[in-house]
Amino acid sequence: MAETRADADDEPFGPVRRSDAVDGWELAGDGTRWWLVKAFGEARGLVKPTTRTTCAWRVEAADGRMLREVSARSVAEAKAAAEEWIRRTIG
Repeated sequence: MAETRADADDEPFGPVRRSDAVDGWELAGDGTRWWLVKAFGEARGLVKPTTRTTCAWRVEAADGRMLREVSARSVAEAKAAAEEWIRRTIG
């Protein structure tokens, strides 16, 4: 059980929490794993857990093709980096 849960309070695996779903980011997932999703026109940003304390951000095209994926140390860092990459690359 220790590998699938963030802590002893039975919160979902990884650092993503309900409180991270702000500024257009929406919470997705199930009882074992949460992630964030945000629409950017034709692209979609995601922040998904990679370990109990780290995550990765990903940008996908409308057809689901991965455009960019990078590891991050925190959810806040991942959201900011995804938004900046989209701003600089896609517009």
